[in-house]
Amino acid sequence: PPLSQRIHDLEQELGVQLFNRSNRAIQLTVAGRVFLTDAYQILAQSDMAIHRAQRANKGELGQLTLGYTSLIHNPLFPAVLRLHRERYPEVELILRDLVTIEQMQQLNTNTLDVSFATHASFAITSLEQETLLQEVVLREPMVALLPSNHRLAKEPTIQLAALANESWIWFARPFDPTTYDYMMRLFEQVGFRPNVTQEINQQQIILSLVIAGFGISLAPRSITSIAKGVDVAFVDVVDPTPIVEFNIVWRRTDTSPVLQTFLATVREVARTT
Repeated sequence: PPLSQRIHDLEQELGVQLFNRSNRAIQLTVAGRVFLTDAYQILAQSDMAIHRAQRANKGELGQLTLGYTSLIHNPLFPAVLRLHRERYPEVELILRDLVTIEQMQQLNTNTLDVSFATHASFAITSLEQETLLQEVVLREPMVALLPSNHRLAKEPTIQLAALANESWIWFARPFDPTTYDYMMRLFEQVGFRPNVTQEINQQQIILSLVIAGFGISLAPRSITSIAKGVDVAFVDVVDPTPIVEFNIVWRRTDTSPVLQTFLATVREVARTT
């Protein structure tokens, strides 16, 4: 019969006897039992490989390297990470704390997959515009951070020029050149450059230094949602109002499903924020 012939051919190919044959019964040999067990495992692994390939094609498996800057509080970032991890728990997210220009450079060298950058449009060169895509996901006004006993702390709004003679808590240009240059242009428009007495490289330290009376600063308005109850006055700034622009940036040629599902998550969170 055809089945018997196929078994015989398999034994010839393997060089082992898979069955003990007699007139009364056919039983697996030791080699046959080992081969059968391994064959089941191979078939199961094959089915798993198909299933995993199908999931990867849907963006449910894989790895993404994300760049972000911790200097400016981005209210979307934790919400995006939380939602994406809930939906795609088997996508590994690798986070890198980088300033905007470093993120653009690493996107170009394929060491970064997607960037959460502030004022990325200022950092992307004309050459990079051909290779990178970007979307603005949030624009947010900045507010003044003042000690609660500051002379302007009770004001509903403050003109930017009114802060000219203050001691400033600010960041050095290398930490975020694009945001730094944008803000310096605004300061110069109203006739001053800030007297920086304390340079910082982390957003979290600003509140502590303002509370301690070391000076004033600016931060995105969303900082008020994570700083409730602190002894700091948050006052809107006008004429002009500084705006922080948050962008996502990725390579034009990257059409991987894992990236596309992540971008969809970012857009969904941005729409509902």
